[in-house]
Formats: sequence, C-alpha cells, structure tokens
Amino acid sequence: MNTKLLKKVLASTLALSMVLPIGVVNADKQNTQQEKSQQTTRISGKDRITTSVEISKSAYTTSENVVLASGFNFADALSAGQLASALNAPLLLSSQNKLDSQTKNEIERLKAKKVYVVGGDNAISKSGVDKNLQSSNINVTRLEGQDRYSTSQKVMEKTKEIINPEYLLIASGKNFPDALAATGFFVNHKSVMVLSDGVTYPQSNLQEIAIGGKNQLPLKGFTGRRVSGKDRYETALEIAKLSFDKNNNAILASGQVFADSLSAVSLTKKHSAPIILTQSNYLTENAKKYLNGKNVFIVGGEKTVVNKILTNITAEERAKIASFNLEEEIEKVLAKKKKNDNVNLEKEIERILAKNQAYQNLIIKQEVEKALSGKQIGKSVDLEKEIEKILDKKQSNQNVDLEKEINRVITKRRLKDSIDSGEKTIADAKKRLADYKEKLKKYKEDPENIKKFEEKIKRMQKENEEYEKTYKAQKARINKRIEEVNNDISLVDYRLNEGAFAFFEWVTEQKLEYPNPQFKKDAENALDILNEYYKKGDIKKTPEDATSYNNLFASFELSQQLKEFRRKAKADMVGTNLTILAKTMVSCNRNVYSSNKNTFNIIEYLYSSEENPINYWYNDGKAVYEELLKIIGEKYSNNWNEWENNAMENAKKEYERIHGKEADLGHFGELLNRKYDVIAIARNSSKNGSNGDIYCLNADDFRNYGRVSSDYAGFFERYKHITNKDQLLRDKKSLETDLNREEMYKKEREERIKSLKNYEDSETDQIRMEIRWIENDLAKWEKEQQEKKAAYDKLK
Repeated sequence: MNTKLLKKVLASTLALSMVLPIGVVNADKQNTQQEKSQQTTRISGKDRITTSVEISKSAYTTSENVVLASGFNFADALSAGQLASALNAPLLLSSQNKLDSQTKNEIERLKAKKVYVVGGDNAISKSGVDKNLQSSNINVTRLEGQDRYSTSQKVMEKTKEIINPEYLLIASGKNFPDALAATGFFVNHKSVMVLSDGVTYPQSNLQEIAIGGKNQLPLKGFTGRRVSGKDRYETALEIAKLSFDKNNNAILASGQVFADSLSAVSLTKKHSAPIILTQSNYLTENAKKYLNGKNVFIVGGEKTVVNKILTNITAEERAKIASFNLEEEIEKVLAKKKKNDNVNLEKEIERILAKNQAYQNLIIKQEVEKALSGKQIGKSVDLEKEIEKILDKKQSNQNVDLEKEINRVITKRRLKDSIDSGEKTIADAKKRLADYKEKLKKYKEDPENIKKFEEKIKRMQKENEEYEKTYKAQKARINKRIEEVNNDISLVDYRLNEGAFAFFEWVTEQKLEYPNPQFKKDAENALDILNEYYKKGDIKKTPEDATSYNNLFASFELSQQLKEFRRKAKADMVGTNLTILAKTMVSCNRNVYSSNKNTFNIIEYLYSSEENPINYWYNDGKAVYEELLKIIGEKYSNNWNEWENNAMENAKKEYERIHGKEADLGHFGELLNRKYDVIAIARNSSKNGSNGDIYCLNADDFRNYGRVSSDYAGFFERYKHITNKDQLLRDKKSLETDLNREEMYKKEREERIKSLKNYEDSETDQIRMEIRWIENDLAKWEKEQQEKKAAYDKLK
C-alpha cells in the first residue's frame, strides 16, 4: 500500500466507528439444521448531535419533513418520536442556543421544506434555531407546552392530525428507557403517545396501553393494557414482541445513557425494527435469544455500547465470520459517481480500502481469529492490490481514467473467478459423463440383464398376437364412427332447413329395440301428419313456421318447463309423444295462417305474446289455486294428491261457500287437469300482425296415442348434437386422435420389442437421457468458457 493510503488507513481506524458493518454470521450447515445469518452495524457520531445526523443519513435519502428536538432534554425528544414516525421523517437533535452546522447541513441534504421543532425556548432557542431555518426558506412549526407533559400532548394532537390512531401509549416522563422502547410500536400500529407523571394522563376513546410497571407508572384509575417486565430491559423486549409478529431487524440502544439513543426512532421505520435496550457491556440472556439471527443496528459509540457485546449477540460455536465485501462497496461508489460528477472517486476508493483494512484490524483480530483459530479471511486481497496499483499509477499520471480502470479490474476479477469456477464445473461434468457411459456399458453386458431381456421379448411377442385382434376391432369401430360423423356433417344444412320434418325422419331411422320400436311408429305418424298439412298449405317451412328447427326446440323446452311446473304443483305427471307435437304444430300454424281453430277436435289453447306462455297461463287463476291449496292444507293431510280423494273438489266447494262464487281456475286449472295424458306446446314466430309469437297447447288422453313417454328428451339432446357443425367437427377430431393413438400404441409396442432385442429398456433410456443432458450442458459451458477467456485476455 502506498504511503498516502497507509496514512488514510491509520486515520480511518477511529472514524470507522461511525458506520461500520461488523460482520456476518452463518450457522454451519454441517452442525445445525437451522441456518441463521446476522449482519451487525454500528451507527454513531462523535457526539449525540452527529449521531442523529449519521442515523438520518443511513435511513433517508431525502425527506420533505424533519422533526427537531433537544439533544439535552430527553423528554421533548421522546415526545417527538411519534411525530417523526407518523411523518416518516428523521428525528434530528439540536443544541439549546444554536442550530449545529452538522444538523443544518443534514437538513439541506435532505432537501427538507418543513421542520417541526419540539420544545419551548428553554429547550431550543427560537432566535438561534427557528430564525436560522427560516432564513433558508424552511417552514418552521413549533410544538411546545408549559412542561414536558403538556408538550407531549401538543405533539400527540399534531400526530393525530396526520394519522387516525387506534392506540394511546402512556409512558413515564421521568425516565427515558420505556418511552424510547415504545417508539417501535408506532411502526405497525397507528398510535400516539403521551408522557405521564405516573398518576394522571389525558383521557381518550383510544385503546390505552401503559408502558412500564405499576411501581414506575401506577396511573390512578387505569383499566387498559399494561406492558412491562422486571426491569427496563425486559420491558423493552415485551414491547418488541407486542409491536412485531415477525421482524428480521432490531435496534440495540443504551438503556443507561439517553444521549446517543434518542434519535434511534428514525431507524425503527426504516428497518421495521423494535428498539432493544442494553447495558453498556452486558446483554441479557433473553435479549440474546431475541436478537439471535436478526440484523442488529447498534446506536451510539463504543463508550455507550462496547464492541465486545457483539460477541454476546453473534458468537456461536459453529460461527463463521465473513469479511467486509470490498467489491460491493467499490461498486456503490462507482454508481454514485455516475449520478454525481462531483464525487472525488480517488478519495472515495481510498476511504473504502482504508475501511476494509481497518475492519480487519479491528474485528478479525478480536473476533474472527478467536472463532476460527487463526484461519485467514479476506478474499478481496488480490483486488485490493490491483486497485492500489491503479491509485499509484494515478498519482504519477493524472490522465488515468480512474473509474474505467477500477471497472476493468473488477470485471477482470469476476471473469477470472467465473473461469476458474467454469473449469471445475466442466471437469466435474466430464467425469459424470464418463461414469454414465461406463454404467450403460456394464448394464447391457450383464448376463442377468440379458436373460431378463430375452424373457421380456417372448412375453411381449405373445401379447402382441392378442393385441392385433383388439387393435383391428378398435380401428374398425373408430373408422365407422368417423364415417357416421362425416354423414351427419353433410346433413347439417338439410336438417336445419327441414326442421321437424328432418327430426321425425331421423327418429324413424334409429335402430331401436323392444319396447322402444314404438318410438319409430310414433315418429312415422307425426311425419305423416306434417306431410298431409304441408300439401294443404298449412305448413310453409319458413324460419318462423312452427315446424322450423328453432321452434322445434322451443317446443321441447316448453314441454320440459311444463313438466317441472306440474311437479311443483303436485299434479299428475303427463307424458308427450311426437304425434301430439305434430298436431300442435299444425294447430298453431292454422290459427296464424287461416284463423282455423280446433283442427283435431282436442283441447287447444292459444296465446300471443313475447313472454313465456306457461307463465301467462300460470298467472291466470293462480290466486284462486293458491287459496284452494291453503284450504286443502288446513283441512286435509299434507300427503295428498289434489286430484284424488276428492280433495280438490271439496276445496272448491269450500271456496264457493266462502266467496259466494265458483273457483274459476281458467287456463291454470286446465294445465293441471288430470284428464290429459299427453300435452305439447308449439310456437309460430311469424307474428302475422299480432303483438308477439303465437303459442298453442294441445292436450288429449292416451287412448289415441301408441307411445306416451318422457323419454323423448334423449332424442332431442342427441339431435341437437348432430345438427351442431362445430361440435361434429370436434367429434371428428377427437375420433381421429383416438385412431392416431391406437396407431402410435401399436408402433410403440413394435419399437419396444426391437429395443429389447438390442438390450435397451427403461433403465438404459434413463441413462441415455442423463448422457444427453450432460453432453448438452458441456457444449453450452465450453462455449461460454471460450467467450469468457477471450474477454479476460482483452482485459490483461
């Protein structure tokens, strides 16, 4: 190291105590199942004022607001913590008579526009501080009371304006530790705090929490929650547990000396961390357990919290302490340089090198050597030497591009590490490749394996004889279905255009067994009826005609709704058939086209509307029917059939007695009439001058019909499927996939027999797959290695 650098190293040893990463602890994987890591950082300045500045620098890049409190009056500073947390702003400390230059510079660095001064003139001089800030165009708001308790209430009220609090914390105004620890509660809970003289406190409608034991804070009449421990250190731990369910960070501050600890509140928000209190050189066992595995920020100098206390936090029998990451620190400076040309790069690099050396002087000597019994740490040594050479070169030649040269050596260092690592990776891969190839060779030459191969071949050849029969039958079945689907696809347009004619025709073509052949006869009768009236001109085969495809399915849907209606009404279930449906279609058309009614001399209802006809017919006489049901429910058993045992007739007589008139159910009653065994509803959409579609309901008894059933739903669903061209194309594709799958399976069986004859099976497949993966990786890694070596040669 050059002389200039050496001087900076020596000078920086003391300065390092300001912000110094102490180390990283990792639990040894071989000795513990639970890995824990812990970064410990000390933040301090030469005094309480600069400590608050260093904390602010570590936590905030900029801040529109700053809270300023006395560095010599702990009560005001503790009250200020809640406001700083609510504003997410730093808490800086000030002397009484003037605004310290370090504090003023920090406010300027933060680019703050507003400063809240907490405390009266005796705590912070208005003339010495407020005017100084105002002269820099900074808005100043002062929060003060007659004493510390009224001041804390002023701060609380101001904090309430910023947040909508749920909790009120009450802490002692006579001692600082409990109130200091309580500031961690602000991070995750909307809360405010007041200081109490131990007896009184301002009443509120918030959830109240007393911080401290009854001896410290008796609070007359207090009924809220109390958080406390046997001493200030245990109380701080209890507050931490209450404030955070899970947290990776913690702040360690003195529970004896308030000066350095006051501004720790700025860190609680930044790191989402509680404040844990400690004695100067002793950490309680409970604190050790709580801090274990957490990142710890120590606030204050070594006189406040000694360095050796870190051993209590971090030391474990299996600990490894890693050195300061020089490379990362240098990269931070380079990034800073890119953003700000005024950064003195040479000075910053020397500062980092000094910090690295001082780190090893201060920490490795004290802790690492003890933990590792003399093992050396410091993988950044080579990089340090390279940078020192650049600095020496820079001193003798001012034209050296320092940033470029440092980037070059860092890149070179990384490339060299990557090349070395790559060589090892490639060597390991080649060894594994050779091992797998040897494993494959031995497996295929093993006499036991050869015997198994021959047995498998015999078994599969025998299975193939049976499979050939199954394969041929399955292939024939699939090809036949593909032929049927192709036929259905070719008929889609015809079936859509012909509507009910094509549907009845299709039903007659279905191959049905006993007793279902009656369906065929029923469909033939229906088709005869449609053809007869088509010749007479009562069927037009238009999209609006009752026989159209859309109206055919409207008839089906309405018949299903009618069945559900009768089921809910506890009426007898009725069937349907295609003959009554054909008659209903003709009746509906003749009513529309020629106003002819009662074509077939059976029950015939008409309805003209855009609404559902069943709803219309249902509403006609609904109120009367519901009253009849009520009468039946009151006078008869609930297990009744309204059309049997004269229940309905008796209810009608009772209705007439009550109202003096007959119970007229209208169409509603006809829908439920037990005389009807077959019902169908048809729709004609031509409107023909009416207000809506024309609906016709035909009903008759079973004697005129050979087949009465509800099984026609299956026919309609199937027909809907075969008239959907998109669905048929999907069916065809699925069948072709099945056929291809059968072909592939047959081919796979043939390939398996062929592989067995070559002594190949699933085991050799797995080995070959591993070989392919390694070969592919090797090709990629060797190419990357060549590129890295070429780049490294350019940087030499």
